[in-house]
Amino acid sequence: MKFRRFCDTLWEIVGFTSGDARSFILKYFKDNQLLAHKLLEQLSPWSKSKDLRDLMSNPLNTTLLCLLCEDCEGSLPTSRTQLYIEIILCVLRRYEEKNELSSASDDLIKVYEKELLHLGHMAFKSLCEGELYIEENKFDCNSTVLSLLTKFGFLSVQVSQGSRRKRCVRYGFMHKSFQEFFSGFYLASNILSGELDCDTVVTDGRYLDELKQAFLFMTGIVVSRCEETAMCLVKSIGAHMNGESKLRSNLEFAFDCIEECATHKKNLQSKLLHTFGSHFEITALHLKSLPRNFEYFYEALTVNTTLTNLNLSEKAIDNSDAASLSDAIKVNTALCNLDLSDNNIGDSGAASLSDAIKVNTALTNLNLSGNCIGASGAASLSDAIKVNTALTN
Repeated sequence: MKFRRFCDTLWEIVGFTSGDARSFILKYFKDNQLLAHKLLEQLSPWSKSKDLRDLMSNPLNTTLLCLLCEDCEGSLPTSRTQLYIEIILCVLRRYEEKNELSSASDDLIKVYEKELLHLGHMAFKSLCEGELYIEENKFDCNSTVLSLLTKFGFLSVQVSQGSRRKRCVRYGFMHKSFQEFFSGFYLASNILSGELDCDTVVTDGRYLDELKQAFLFMTGIVVSRCEETAMCLVKSIGAHMNGESKLRSNLEFAFDCIEECATHKKNLQSKLLHTFGSHFEITALHLKSLPRNFEYFYEALTVNTTLTNLNLSEKAIDNSDAASLSDAIKVNTALCNLDLSDNNIGDSGAASLSDAIKVNTALTNLNLSGNCIGASGAASLSDAIKVNTALTN
């Protein structure tokens, strides 16, 4: 009734805003403001944790982040996959505490693996069908397992009017990202058990599009359990990228997968990039715009033996990029033509490239026009040309 006098006003439901989440977190940690500010710092717009900010779109997810922040004493995982694994473990621990259960193993995902795989299978099926909800009659498990899955808290129950005579019960995930995580969990299990081979999953176009995040979760889970299988996945991605028309999106997808693996274990990054580079068989690369994490490509180039033409003109390549590219050119034996025209390479970048030109024996054409190279950079290039025996243009 009190809104009646505003009948000429358009009202909008804004939902759980970032301001609401901030207020919620401060109230949750009213006795520990240090933890509150640690969490808020990781959720701030200027932090790199976009995944965390996406999660706090509703109160339930924000509560989970608060619980996880308590468990981790303020240091949340940087890997998206590990973040969700910790949230799943957090939910399962509280399920056990609430029901006064005590499992022998600390790895509750392993304890409830059978039930979680059922959930993953259904999540994957519904994701493939573009559905956010799963109808009760579509669950391929008995009522005991279904009852347990709902008690965990990953699913919400909705009753809709299926017909005039009976109601239809359906289940929805508390956030689409959980549907994607459990889909990835199901796929990872199939990959690790050998039911699904790397080539089959990599060549399925859906994983570059609507199922991309499920694939990335799968990659993160696989690498945490078997590094060799993760290497096999990256090898397949590199091999099946050859001849693809969507080269930029494919490269970005490959680098996203490598980043997810590298976040799990830092010393893996070079091994994965070398595996990718050695199986990347494109002979000419000219992109309209650079994919995310393109700096990974420079290291992959160190072992590549097929790319002969690389055009990076007008790509805002700077001195730092030139230094990374220089490291690759020092050892690369295939690249013949390199176009770096119309970029932001200055004297220090030219000096880095000069160091590579001194030892490179494959590069015959190098275009550096339209950069910011001055006298000292030209002098460095001049010294390099004196000893180089391959460069002709």
